[in-house]
Order: sequence, then structure tokens, then C-alpha cells
Amino acid sequence: MSFSKATLIEQALNNLGVLGAGQPVEAEDYAKLDRILKSTVAVLAAQKIIYLEAEYDADEFPDELLLPLAQILASNAASAYQLGGSDVMAARQIALEAEFNIRAMSETERGSQPTPALYF
Repeated sequence: MSFSKATLIEQALNNLGVLGAGQPVEAEDYAKLDRILKSTVAVLAAQKIIYLEAEYDADEFPDELLLPLAQILASNAASAYQLGGSDVMAARQIALEAEFNIRAMSETERGSQPTPALYF
């Protein structure tokens, strides 16, 4: 299963408190978070936190990444929405926990795969 980039951006905007209940995502907000998402995915890949098999623009992400990736995206977008200092710090703390959770998920996946035998 997977979710779309639009779902991810909507969740991040909800995390930021930008969207009201039932309110659609404005085109300007979508474009702003889309730009931030592209660099966020690149940074997470460079830090070896996340690997996406599909290209960034493929519009599909694994289900287990929705909440943590939305939290990280919201943290990275907090300054663009001029949130206060304590809100930015809280968003960053949540993002750090999300990064930890993504690392733990990927380590679990790697750990569950058989280790090849080495013959000497």
C-alpha cells in the first residue's frame, strides 16, 4: 500500500495547524510544501535515514512513512509559516523522534533479512 504526495502535504499542513477541518489545501501551500518536501527527501537520503525506490515525483510513498515523514516535513516548513519559537522547537523535537522511528523501521527490515554466509 502507498499514499500520495498530496496526502503527505495535507497531513503536514494539519500538523502545522494551517488547515482547518475540511479545508482544502491551497495551491500556494501545496507548492511551498512540495519544494520543501523535495529537499527534505534529499537530505534524509543523504543521511541514510530513508530510501525511496521510486523517484521523488512518482507521487507514491510507503504507508508506514506517512506520519513520520509528515512530522519531519512540518518541522522543516515551520519557519515558512512563521510559527513561534516554542512551536518550532516542539516541531523539531517531534521530527527528531520521527527520524528515529524511520531508522528503527529500516533497521528492523534489514535485520529480518537473512545474512549471507561468508566462507573462508
